[in-house]
Amino acid sequence: MFAAGARPVIVAHQGGWDEVLLIGGPIIIIAGLLILAKKRVDSALPEGQDSESSLNGGADGGKAAD
Repeated sequence: MFAAGARPVIVAHQGGWDEVLLIGGPIIIIAGLLILAKKRVDSALPEGQDSESSLNGGADGGKAAD
């Protein structure tokens, strides 16, 4: 089948590690970017204000103002 001394070159399906990198790599990168963005948002907020209350535009939870 192959010439004497010639060895076939296998590029894909090396035990599954290449598929793990193709799927896991982008997931890890996106997760890292989300963590970085969360840290930046949390550090930009004034002291005593959490990120949950800033997402609703500073609404007071439906309480009417006097």
